[in-house]
Amino acid sequence: QLKTILQIVFFFFLGLAFLAIMVGAFRYVASGANPESVKTAKNTVIYELIGLIVCVSAEVIVAFVLGRL
Repeated sequence: QLKTILQIVFFFFLGLAFLAIMVGAFRYVASGANPESVKTAKNTVIYELIGLIVCVSAEVIVAFVLGRL
């Protein structure tokens, strides 16, 4: 039961990370030739990819720990 709840929470955060990546990509496309907007959009996408990696890593670690209990 705890595993199901954690899977739902991880799925929610993965959805948020995916949505934020899409927002960053849209900002990148819509930035035009403004270098400051391009830099901000690139940083948004990079930080969200890092967050996505952290979230997936956390899910793997939790699944490993719960499997050992």
